Amino acid sequence: MTTLALLRNELPDPDVSLYKQVLHNFDAFTLFPKLPVELRLAIWSYTFKPRRVELSQRFWKTDLVRHKAKSTPPIAMHINKESRDFTSEHYLVLLRDFKDHNRTIYIHPELDTLALPTLKIFEFEQLRGSAFSSVVCKIQHLELHHMWWSDTWTSVIGEGVNIVPESDAYYPFYCTWIKRFREEMVVRAFPVLQKLDLVVKMNGRIGLLDTEKGRRDCEESFKKFMGRLAVEIPGYKVPEVSVLS
Repeated sequence: MTTLALLRNELPDPDVSLYKQVLHNFDAFTLFPKLPVELRLAIWSYTFKPRRVELSQRFWKTDLVRHKAKSTPPIAMHINKESRDFTSEHYLVLLRDFKDHNRTIYIHPELDTLALPTLKIFEFEQLRGSAFSSVVCKIQHLELHHMWWSDTWTSVIGEGVNIVPESDAYYPFYCTWIKRFREEMVVRAFPVLQKLDLVVKMNGRIGLLDTEKGRRDCEESFKKFMGRLAVEIPGYKVPEVSVLS
């Protein structure tokens, strides 16, 4: 007796007709377009993962002539019009390359971390346009490289000791970096920053941050420095600061 015959005998109505169902292996979920739009958009949003958008460049005189990022937009940017439109609402164009669309850089201001090689990047006219600034001002996570640091600067930056202009000749890296940090990055460029990772450039002549105490002193100094800015700048909130070496 077959399995269907045995099952029929167990049913309340043994005369009911039973048929075998052929199950198929589906390579696609064909019912996705029929889902409620709210559910489809929620599914697209699950493709958004935190990324590290590393901006690199080649310098020529005073122009930023080339840029690229070692990251790609989420897959939802390439599926269909609905997914692209929804993704474009959250991933903004940081830098656009009109000749090579593959070099157009997208960033999610609330999820992604922008990694900059140096604050010198803000000296270039190409990055002072309103489009770039309007995106940067929304970024919440920043990773900044080539920060010069000396263990002798702890009291200067942490305790707020004034630096006279002539000191640039003696501490060029420090004074230039702090001025850019204050005038360009904190005040103007990244007003809603929540997390800041400072990657220190090592130099044996001015003291290495190769110890836990050294990194902690540097980190605390910048927290105090940014805490003073919060008092001076209305609405500014001190981000989480981490010093990496």
